[in-house]
Amino acid sequence: MDALFWYSGVAAWLLIALVSASILAAEVNDRVRRRVLKSTIT
Repeated sequence: MDALFWYSGVAAWLLIALVSASILAAEVNDRVRRRVLKSTIT
C-alpha cells in the first residue's frame, strides 16, 4: 500500500512538472516567434 501511495505521488509530481514545462515552453516559443517576426519585419 505504501508503494502504491509513493508511486501515485511521484506520478502526480511528474504530471505537474510536465504541465508546467509545456506551459513554459509555449511561453518561450511565443516570445521567440515574436522576436523573429519583429526582426524579419524591420
